[in-house]
Amino acid sequence: MSTNARMSNAKRSIAVRDKVDVSGKYVVLIDDVVTTGASMASCVRLLQKQGARGILCFALTTKNNK
Repeated sequence: MSTNARMSNAKRSIAVRDKVDVSGKYVVLIDDVVTTGASMASCVRLLQKQGARGILCFALTTKNNK
């Protein structure tokens, strides 16, 4: 799947749950694997739009990890 396709899919499938207020808060994102970074980037953009004060991202591995 291309990076553009992954970005499009991530935008449609990621949301902040109702009643969860991240406004003014620091958020830690943990992902199991980063392939293209599309889901992480979509999460960051969404959290920024929701008013998160800061976002720290971690991934356990990458697609090319040997």
